[in-house]
Amino acid sequence: MKTAGFEKSNLGWQFGQVQQQVAEWVELQLSKLNFNGQKQAPPGEWRLDWLEGFLRGMFWVILALLLGWLVWLAWRLWPIGSRRLRDLLNFSQTPAPKPEKPMPTAAEWLTKAAQLRREGDFGLAARCLYLAMLQRLNDSGRVKSQASLTDGEYRQLLRGFSGRQGCEVLLSTHEAQCFGEMPITAEDFERCQEAFGEIEKL
Repeated sequence: MKTAGFEKSNLGWQFGQVQQQVAEWVELQLSKLNFNGQKQAPPGEWRLDWLEGFLRGMFWVILALLLGWLVWLAWRLWPIGSRRLRDLLNFSQTPAPKPEKPMPTAAEWLTKAAQLRREGDFGLAARCLYLAMLQRLNDSGRVKSQASLTDGEYRQLLRGFSGRQGCEVLLSTHEAQCFGEMPITAEDFERCQEAFGEIEKL
């Protein structure tokens, strides 16, 4: 009966041998270190004196990175404190606020409307009448003009106002012009001008 041949070597055994040799070399090098400051390695042999300093340095670097990450995380999660600090740091870089331009008066809007009418731009002229109406309502204290108000909201605020019909003509024309893309003719402008005249009489 013939017996099977034995393997002389295989990949797993070779890997185990290399692993064992590396572990023994590291153990030998570490055994040469004496942490009391005395070196046991014979003269002329390579020493690992630097290993202790390297490991201490790595410890402090890792600790500094961890603390830096915690500070950054606190900065991101704590909006009030970080906003205050950011404001303090950016104080010198913050531009001075620009003075607000005064809103044109109703008379200025009317002057602009008349000029545009002469130039034949009835759409912009009607828009100037609309803005003059809003400024007149604001000046009289009837409705405070706000950019966020829609024409429908102005209608609700004008309930019971005696000049509501004149306002309605200007509001409707403005809606048709902006949302219906209706071209404004000379007749439409004249109708808006008459409506504004009714509001001005009040």
